[in-house]
Amino acid sequence: MISVIIPVYNVKQFLNEAVESVIGQSFTDWEMILVDDGSTDGCSEICDDFARSDSRIKVLHQENKGLSAARNAGLDNCKGDFIAFLDSDDAYLPDALSKSMEMMLKHDADMAEFNISVLETSGKLADNTKEGTRGVYSAAEGIYTKRESMALLVEGKISTAVWNKLYKRRIWDGLRFPPGRNYEDLDIILQLREKSERMYFISDPLLVYRIRQNSITMCRSLNNLRDHSASFVSYTRFIESHIPEYFTYDQLEIAYRSRYNYMLYEYCICSLSQSPDKKAVLNYLKQEIDNSRKKVDLEKVPFKTKAAYFLTSRFPWVIPATFGLYHSIRKAAAKIMAK
Repeated sequence: MISVIIPVYNVKQFLNEAVESVIGQSFTDWEMILVDDGSTDGCSEICDDFARSDSRIKVLHQENKGLSAARNAGLDNCKGDFIAFLDSDDAYLPDALSKSMEMMLKHDADMAEFNISVLETSGKLADNTKEGTRGVYSAAEGIYTKRESMALLVEGKISTAVWNKLYKRRIWDGLRFPPGRNYEDLDIILQLREKSERMYFISDPLLVYRIRQNSITMCRSLNNLRDHSASFVSYTRFIESHIPEYFTYDQLEIAYRSRYNYMLYEYCICSLSQSPDKKAVLNYLKQEIDNSRKKVDLEKVPFKTKAAYFLTSRFPWVIPATFGLYHSIRKAAAKIMAK
């Protein structure tokens, strides 16, 4: 049996679609754990209604403790031999669980990972959960050893998220998410891969990931940025402490380069915002950019990254206009190409 853990917090608009994407799976031997993390928008009642309609659905109600605590509650109460996570604003394609299980059993894998498609919407995902959708990640389909999967992860060819995977239950023995922190996936993902001797990657996207403006990953608050930094520290410490067992120094440098690029992008995005703590956020990002730059070989950085750093360090006032113009041109070109 597969235990599908879905943390729920004030997502009334999207919850039905996520739950129904599990109910509609071609694989039917599952239990669903809905962890209501103190919702106040009616999600609690929706969860209870689903549980009354299907005996495979169980609901845990708790006071609001955050995403990590909700997932941990699901892990502590699930019964399946295999474990999967689904966020309550995303949706599976109908064969997500069956294909993952098939590949794990066929190749004696401890973990299966499947590609995803991304949709920026506050509406229905249903029309976008179709076979043939282009995937985000570039790894070739197949079986990978522990070291190979870690290399793919650091190189950005597979995902740091926990929700596009199926795990053998034992992978989670002794492991839980850090409570009270966002970006908890990054904190724990390498430890999960260390416990997985073989991972099978499915190149077809089997999950639609919804980007919405008020989600955790889109909220660029000072606390969120600090959480991301804390998780990245755990991530790079794991890499450093496992050289040369799993990693090389070049791969560590790739990780820092990714962080450098991410901080520069966040600075550009935040420079366009009107948030009340904008000044504090930009100062924090500037400090993180400078710290990351010290650990990056600038000869390996593309020109656009060098240009972004030059602007943030010398002419930050130019960024809102240049970055906004860049995105406007991209959107206009996309519309033209779509006609």
